[in-house]
Amino acid sequence: MGENPYCPSAITVVINFLQLCKDHFTLHYSSVNSAKSALQNVVTVQGHNIADFKLMQDFMKGVLRDSPTMPKYHNIWDPQVVLNQIEQWGPPHQLPLKLLAQKLLMLLLLCSGQRLQTIFSFTLDNLDFTPDGFVFTVMKSLKRRMVGTAVQYKAFPQNSNLCPKQLLIQYLHVTAGHRQSQQLFLSYQQPYRPVKQCTLSRWVTQVLEASGVNTGIFKPHSTRAAS
Repeated sequence: MGENPYCPSAITVVINFLQLCKDHFTLHYSSVNSAKSALQNVVTVQGHNIADFKLMQDFMKGVLRDSPTMPKYHNIWDPQVVLNQIEQWGPPHQLPLKLLAQKLLMLLLLCSGQRLQTIFSFTLDNLDFTPDGFVFTVMKSLKRRMVGTAVQYKAFPQNSNLCPKQLLIQYLHVTAGHRQSQQLFLSYQQPYRPVKQCTLSRWVTQVLEASGVNTGIFKPHSTRAAS
């Protein structure tokens, strides 16, 4: 959609506002794009979405060139260190519920590169097993995840200690008698209620610490970069 560059309009005002935010707060592309997305929900210009204007598209391209999104971590921990740690815990059928849950959680994160928020949204009524793995369908609107997104996992029969499918089957078997919710992860203590996302975050931190990862630097969301 074209705009007369010599005739200031509402779209120019929006762009000037985004430029002001970028300069004042030293924002990178992802932050400016988030601000633009927020404005799209409340602002229209001549009845059109602000993202449809060529001026806006050109502005965002310029922001991307000028201030690309910087990675959260320049260095990351070695995922093999964590895999070695959880492998030595033993096979799924020998693990207490706490270690079984934490081991499954870490493999779901590391084998998919998903955000913890996505794993937290997994429910049993949106789980399908396949001959070579399983699939969770995300039925909530999450950050950068559309409703209906499928998250696929492959079995790893070469090593049952690190096989996501074997761990999931064992976890569902152990929790079946306690389960009153379709949410995947439950507390490992009575009354075995569905856990909150902050609990999953704490479990990840505990596994990282047990593996020797510096949790003063690397937080639970670092699993995405390490995967």
